[in-house]
This record gives sequence, C-alpha cells and structure tokens, in this order.
Amino acid sequence: MLDFEMGLVNASGVTAEGLKIALMMASASPAQDEHIAGFHAAPAVPLAGPPVDISSGEGGRVPGKLLLEARHIHVVRIGDRPMFVPIVMIDLRWRGGLSLRHHAADFMVGTAGQGGKLGPIWLDRGAQRQSGLAANRYFIRAAPVA
Repeated sequence: MLDFEMGLVNASGVTAEGLKIALMMASASPAQDEHIAGFHAAPAVPLAGPPVDISSGEGGRVPGKLLLEARHIHVVRIGDRPMFVPIVMIDLRWRGGLSLRHHAADFMVGTAGQGGKLGPIWLDRGAQRQSGLAANRYFIRAAPVA
C-alpha cells in the first residue's frame, strides 16, 4: 500500500468544473507503457472522491492510498534479492468553459537518495514499512515510426 498526498492547483484561466480524479498503482514491467495508455484511455477504477470545482488559481491537497496486490507485482531479481518499482497513474478530467479537458501524469516511485535516480522497493524486507520514498515523472516511450 502506498499512502501519499498530492498537491493540485488549477493553473488555467477558468474554473475546473466537475473535476474527476482517477488514481491507480501498477508495477513497472515490460508491458507498462501499454498498461498506462489503457488506463488513461478509459480509467476503470473508482474515483478518488466526488467531483469538485476548483476556481482558477486555487487548489489544495488530495490524500490518497493505493493498494497493489502481491499477485500484480512484477518481481525483478538483482542478485538473489527480489525488488519492484511501483508506478502511480493520475488521470484528471473536468469541464473548463465550453470544453472537456483531460490531463494525465505518471510517476515512478522508489527510495530516495540515489542521486537523480530512484532506488527500488526491496521485497525481501518482510512487512517492514518503507519510508523516505520519492517519485519521478514518467513519460511513455514514443513508438518507433516505420
């Protein structure tokens, strides 16, 4: 389980009406880009709360808890140690003036203190709680053009 708080600010010039927030956590894997794209095309998860209106220049904090079942973790071994890297997917949809708007962002989560890179979440630590986690923005790799 990942327990976090997300800061959210409406930087547009109009009120974000009926803002819907969908959140999901997955495990980094060879198929992660397809999984992320599918989530953002049509998030099939409950909303993080009821839709809200956020005036231009306003914002706040959104607390969240995401659970990733053990059977959905893509385990990678480094030496004899099992590890994984969680990905948090955020999908925002709202009305802005006469338009329907959409914004998506994805983040790799890991241990901090590895310079510009994140460290993995080690799975051989039992139920020991991880702290000092950090997140880096993740962008889907562009498909090669033939």
